[in-house]
Amino acid sequence: METHIRDKQEQFLDLLEPHQAGLLRFCRALSNDSETAKDLASETILIAYERFESLRDKTVIKSYVYTTASRLARGERKLAKQNTSYEEASSIEYSGTAPDVLADIHLLQEAMQKLPEKLREAIIMFEISGLDLKEIKEIQGGSLSGVKMRIARGRKKLAKILGVRESEKKKAEVVSHEFNSIAGSTIL
Repeated sequence: METHIRDKQEQFLDLLEPHQAGLLRFCRALSNDSETAKDLASETILIAYERFESLRDKTVIKSYVYTTASRLARGERKLAKQNTSYEEASSIEYSGTAPDVLADIHLLQEAMQKLPEKLREAIIMFEISGLDLKEIKEIQGGSLSGVKMRIARGRKKLAKILGVRESEKKKAEVVSHEFNSIAGSTIL
């Protein structure tokens, strides 16, 4: 029995390991702070491990954990909406990133929260977690063209929320590039 459990753990960890960093970035982008993101990632991994044996095709672990994280985050947001009277004080953590870049990231994160859920998740998976379109299709469902449309519409709505005009498009691309380049280190 012990050998079976050890084999299950090793197989699960071997399949999960290449996707862990992306999953953590995804959870951070879905959450408001790094502690909530760590909790979300931990809960996701625990659920995935507990249900690992029920997966017929073990190679779909990547889409399984992203889908699980997405569903857990939605549930947390619903609970948070119900408990609006409780406000949590947040502390400012120094990440080594320049304050002006942090301000841009903060504005971008606030704008991302205003996007519809499916659009926000598609953008996070594509731009921050680095998933390809087929992987996003597996996680969110629908068609490949639907995923492309969600990303395109999300970008357009994000630009509108941020007040980006056509003449400022280049500046927005620079901010987006800065956000993506430090997403792995700052968001987590």
